[in-house]
Amino acid sequence: MAGRSPLKVALLGAGGFVKDAYLSPLAANSGTLLLTAAWSRSERSVTELVQAVHRFSPSCKAYHGDEGLQELLRSADVDACLVVLPPQVQRAVVQAALRAGKHVLSEKPVAPTLAQAEQLLAFHRSLPQPAPIWAVAENYRCMEGLLRLRDTIAAGTLGAVARLDMATDLALHPGAKYFDSQWRRDSETLPGAYLTEGGVHFVAALRMMAGAAGWGQATAAVACARGISDNLPHPDVLQGLVWFESGAAASYSMTTAAGSMHVALRAVGTRGEASAERGGGTAKGRAFRLVQLLGGQATPTQMESSSTGVEEELLCFARLARAAGTGPGGVSLTLTAREAGAAAATDGSDPERDAARAGTAGSGGGDAAEVAAEPAAAQPADKAQHGGEAAAAQGSTAAQVEGAGGEGGRRRRPGSPSVTERAGQARLQEMPSEEDAWRISSLEAARDLALVAALLESATKGGEKTAVAQL
Repeated sequence: MAGRSPLKVALLGAGGFVKDAYLSPLAANSGTLLLTAAWSRSERSVTELVQAVHRFSPSCKAYHGDEGLQELLRSADVDACLVVLPPQVQRAVVQAALRAGKHVLSEKPVAPTLAQAEQLLAFHRSLPQPAPIWAVAENYRCMEGLLRLRDTIAAGTLGAVARLDMATDLALHPGAKYFDSQWRRDSETLPGAYLTEGGVHFVAALRMMAGAAGWGQATAAVACARGISDNLPHPDVLQGLVWFESGAAASYSMTTAAGSMHVALRAVGTRGEASAERGGGTAKGRAFRLVQLLGGQATPTQMESSSTGVEEELLCFARLARAAGTGPGGVSLTLTAREAGAAAATDGSDPERDAARAGTAGSGGGDAAEVAAEPAAAQPADKAQHGGEAAAAQGSTAAQVEGAGGEGGRRRRPGSPSVTERAGQARLQEMPSEEDAWRISSLEAARDLALVAALLESATKGGEKTAVAQL
């Protein structure tokens, strides 16, 4: 995209996660994403943020409060908004930005509840088409180690896949970076608390591998849950099975009360096995490594990665938004052919009031699952969240892709982009693609939340088999 003007973006939210995860990739890609504005309900927090931003974007302006948000959204110096707020207060801000014709990349989870996620999807569909892009940052669909496992499965290297197992052990103990995060701990406003806030990552990865194996969408789940730590909201252990359209089932387990962190997504096939892993033993960091053992091999091969997906998701968003153009109009990441025409209005509450109720609007984003095992002083800075749906932009025309949600995780269609490796990083083609749209799809993010919700609902019903909402 050489020679093109950068996408002018605003950061909405000024918490610690913004500084830890967003500023570095924005500084490194200022020719593609130019940070022109920042907003927080707190004048002090946004002033501190903009002081740091001025090192790489000296023209960035600070806004605060409700009037400041409205002024920012009227500004011609803002093409798109990066909304980094707690899910409990994010909806009104996302809606306001979309109404103003701004493209939006908002943090995961897509919403605190499935009902609110469905309301946001319906709101976006109700906008005059082509509507501004609304994408959700789910970095697990952008992390090189997970994409390598996805591509290994899709290429048939493992043969027919017999098993998928997602096992997540997180050590969220006192002293962990997000241990005291009140909005993450609040199971009344965020059902499942950490099991939802971090769980959407792990079901996103599991769904991606199921798609690559040709299993289709998740259809049902059974689970049990319990609480074992006095320091964490209960439940802090969730174990279950997930069924897919093909009839295959995958295992899923997550705890935030482990003594040490280890995350492993394992695929077993007729020709061998492979896993994407984080942590375990002395391993640190947020990137996944691919471990593969094929028939006839005496020892497994291991491929390391440093990709956390944050930079990749921002660049996916930039490609799509720049191709779609600025102002009202662009590509929908929520509509499918089956759902086209469905629309429902939702109310747009006062973001300042909602933020005050939650008491944490300035500290949104971030991910306890990403840092639960590491002391606060040793936290890596990056985190990514990508989701995706089937839609690709060429110019300002929305290109709908049938079968939303499956193709990004399955064997690629002829002509769809592949991930290439340069200097150890997974990179996408320079022009926007179906892969871009799938990775940061708001619909895919809602499907992630639907699966977590089904697992938690089954657990509350004593392990009753529970349908996964089909969005």
